[in-house]
Amino acid sequence: MDTNTLINRLQKIAENRKSIDRVLKVAISIGLLIFLVSYISVDKITNVFLSANYEFIFYASILSLVNIYLQSYKWKLVLNHSLGKVTFMRALHSYFGGVTSGLSTPARIGEFIGRAIPLEEFNFFSVTIVSFIDKIINMIVITFFGAISSVFFYRSFNEPHFYVDVPLLIIIVSLFSITVYMLFNSNFFVSVVKRKFKNNQKVLNKISVVDNFLSQSFSVKAKIFSINILYFVVILLQFALLVNAFASYSDIIQLMVIASLILFATTVVLPFSFGDLGVREGAAAYLIAMISLSPAIGFNSALVLFIINVILPALIGLIFLIKNK
Repeated sequence: MDTNTLINRLQKIAENRKSIDRVLKVAISIGLLIFLVSYISVDKITNVFLSANYEFIFYASILSLVNIYLQSYKWKLVLNHSLGKVTFMRALHSYFGGVTSGLSTPARIGEFIGRAIPLEEFNFFSVTIVSFIDKIINMIVITFFGAISSVFFYRSFNEPHFYVDVPLLIIIVSLFSITVYMLFNSNFFVSVVKRKFKNNQKVLNKISVVDNFLSQSFSVKAKIFSINILYFVVILLQFALLVNAFASYSDIIQLMVIASLILFATTVVLPFSFGDLGVREGAAAYLIAMISLSPAIGFNSALVLFIINVILPALIGLIFLIKNK
């Protein structure tokens, strides 16, 4: 067997594996949704949705535009301080392409590819590295607030204990601070990589993109993190609005804490379903039931949140990707 034949066969195997993985993810998602719907009851889910206050759903949908702006603006800043200047519209185009590609690929790997396609003026691999930086920032924010929320949510059902709660919070904040310092301090991160790959010029050339970002001032990094935190808070508010669309619940802070835990769950759990479908809805149904609301309310709220924040932007991104081709 010659080399070309072997390469072609390996490519076919890789393509088949991707196709099988997609089919399995869709099947798992459908299976999880069917299980949740049958467990909660179709009638309950339908009745809750039909009796919804659609005004709150409209408000939550409008906030998705704020989310798109914040994500695109943050992406623009990361690009500007890593690769070179891009306009907001170029960053927006790239962001939409990433949402679309990420939704249809295993572990959302396609998001890195989708973001790189519209930015033809930059090296493809360099854009994927910058995309990875952007995703790490988002994961750090979600993980940090998810950990904090888990403490507050647990304590809302139990008596507070100063000598347990405060040390826990201090440990979380300390770990977060150390992690951020290690990842976003150029002297630490880049020097480690340079030592490890000192004889590999290709790796050193690629790491220069990371070095560009990490060498930025504290104010630049703080601004990017602040935008990400604001984006995160908007999602929490969206969930609180959606819950109130299906039931009246005045404790908005507690609903935002629950939303933080849902995002935390979908971040730490391996992406074994299509767009985290079923995982997010199951977590929402379980946590909402803990505050004496119907699981159907949590299920509907999480599903609508997925539609307005992921499905609709993905459809817009599909148009962008088709035009780009």
